Amino acid sequence: MQNPVEYEIERNKVPDDQKLEFFPSFGDCNTWGFIPLEGFIYSFAQRYIENYIGGYWHYVNLSNGGKYIYISDVKELVLTNSFNYFSEKMNSELAGIIICSFVYAQCSEYAYAQGRLELYEQFKNHFNALKAYVLTLDKKSRSMYFGFLD
Repeated sequence: MQNPVEYEIERNKVPDDQKLEFFPSFGDCNTWGFIPLEGFIYSFAQRYIENYIGGYWHYVNLSNGGKYIYISDVKELVLTNSFNYFSEKMNSELAGIIICSFVYAQCSEYAYAQGRLELYEQFKNHFNALKAYVLTLDKKSRSMYFGFLD
């Protein structure tokens, strides 16, 4: 079976000298500040990646407007979600996509609960852009993505 998405989404790694512009480019999603958003991602990584102790992260822009970051100095790691009994070894890039998607979903729920519907829509759009990218990946990657978030 082929991937369910029939178009290609290009990924472009952000050069080191442009990383400071990455999180501010989220627009109004940064009303809490880009440092807290980045901090949420690191915090969720610490919670869900086994033996995570920090690392150097790459930043990626997608041609559909999606954005994610991932740990660069680890080839494979184990991502565990004890809430749904998910635990799988995967490459660090997929783990970063999953963690970022999870953070965007949490932020959208928080914004909605606060009545900040524009902010809710923006985080929802970031989540959906990453999900669209995941749908272009291989079946195993898609399965791990949805398995963690289920």
